[in-house]
Amino acid sequence: MPEISIGAVVEVADPAGQSTTFTAIGEVSNITPPGFTVDKVETTHEGTTVKEFMPGLVEIPDLSFDVNLVVGGAAHTLLAAMAGSREERVWHFDFGGTGKIFEFTAFISNFDMSSPTGDKRSASVTLTKSTGTVTIL
Repeated sequence: MPEISIGAVVEVADPAGQSTTFTAIGEVSNITPPGFTVDKVETTHEGTTVKEFMPGLVEIPDLSFDVNLVVGGAAHTLLAAMAGSREERVWHFDFGGTGKIFEFTAFISNFDMSSPTGDKRSASVTLTKSTGTVTIL
């Protein structure tokens, strides 16, 4: 049976990997969690009649999310400062209610703000994994 996405949380450690204290990013929506992509390396040779492959390197695509933007608010200030400083930090993503937390080290590779007339202000944030793997806690 499908599950409704309610209660998902994005958290960031402070400072980069040296603390077990995490700050939740407020008013998050439209989360795209990290997945996994495995490169395929072609191993076809002259003795085969069909292409052959083996698994290659694993890539962990970006995590992205939107936030309701309150200019000068805590989330805006924190995210903008981290994007500007190119700082790597440990992040947590929790689906909410599942007891599974994804932990990874990443930096903010994109921070776009939007202020459409007559609609809510928002920001789109993209996290790019920098080192290590994604650990499921």
